[in-house]
Amino acid sequence: MSLHNIYNGKILLYLFAIALYLPMIFTNVLTILLTLYILLNFRKINLKKTLNKKSVIVFFSMFFLIFIGFFYDISSDGVLNDLEKKLSFIILTFSILVMDVKKEDVRRILALFFLSGILFTSLAICIGLSRYLSTGSLQFITNHGLSLNIGLHATYLSMYLLFSLAYPVLYYESTKKQIVRRTIIFFSILTVIFIILLSVRIVWGILLLFITFWVVSVLRSRKLELKRSFLYLSGFIIVIFLLFNFVSPLKERLKEVINFNSNYNISKTWKPNVNEVWGGRGIRLLIWESSIELIREHPLVGYGSTKEVQGRLNGNYIKNEIGPLLFLMNNRGKVFNAHNQYFEEVLKFGLILGLIFPFLLIIIAISSYKQQSTLGLYFVIIISGISLTETILELNKGIVFFTFFLALILSNSERPYCKSVISLS
Repeated sequence: MSLHNIYNGKILLYLFAIALYLPMIFTNVLTILLTLYILLNFRKINLKKTLNKKSVIVFFSMFFLIFIGFFYDISSDGVLNDLEKKLSFIILTFSILVMDVKKEDVRRILALFFLSGILFTSLAICIGLSRYLSTGSLQFITNHGLSLNIGLHATYLSMYLLFSLAYPVLYYESTKKQIVRRTIIFFSILTVIFIILLSVRIVWGILLLFITFWVVSVLRSRKLELKRSFLYLSGFIIVIFLLFNFVSPLKERLKEVINFNSNYNISKTWKPNVNEVWGGRGIRLLIWESSIELIREHPLVGYGSTKEVQGRLNGNYIKNEIGPLLFLMNNRGKVFNAHNQYFEEVLKFGLILGLIFPFLLIIIAISSYKQQSTLGLYFVIIISGISLTETILELNKGIVFFTFFLALILSNSERPYCKSVISLS
């Protein structure tokens, strides 16, 4: 890293990749520093050229869509709150363009993100193991019990780790030293194990998709001989089997996907019952039913803001007397948003404007495919999948991750990346 990179502010972007794993205060401080950097260098910005960039068009479209909320007969507080949350759309995008981030900077940022993920998740594992030794509970090394050891939601930590694998995927072949290659392989396997322990099932599904594609790609390209490929794959399957066999919470998370041995009781007098397995799948089904009901009431225009949507959802849970949701809301302080970014957008803006988000993802995916950008496709697939079960653009940790990396990808879309292990050709 040259002194020039530190002087021109790129060090802030490098630090941002690390700060994503830390409490929100760190990314907030860096965002403020990036804002100051933009203001200090505003005269150097070619606004006409900058405003025509892909990343600016994408994020400005998403940001200014929020202003439509002011035309609804609702409190302006919710709209202002949405604008405040999504200022990152503007700040991070402009910062990356002003600093003229090159593909070498992207490589460094991905490397830092990959290594930081391993470091912080290893710390979470160590904390979890110490708690396991004192309590005998495996909950501290799986799902939220693991991620909360470092103050992160399991979904976001596993999403970060999954995307961090872009570094070994993209740059493994460009590394010639065997010791470095073996280290990358070891860290990649470790990251996959971390993702499994976090037990976020939508991430499991996306990971399985990527591994399947990678195996097929490697076999077709004959980069590894068949015997060695079989040994690697067999070893990986054995490790996964042992994890699920000996870590009982993982087994239960897998069973709950198919509602195995579970009875869902939605009575208004619902209370926790050891015979009922209320995991993420069951809760989400109830939430999505309420979301669809609200969409049917206002299909074309929606409700105008995240705050208004949440109020309507809460009202629906009460009106329909959905016991489990009300119990968790009243007794454990839970807040249940739409848990689906596509539903959330339609609930806010209706079936026409609410489809802008998936439309943009499709456009970016097509553009990435045409430009042979493995990184772009990899990112879009992850975001598209996670958005099925999470409202990632309504929480700070999702907003900054989405904005930071998509802005990096779009700002470098005309620049070819290193040849990837997963080739699109």
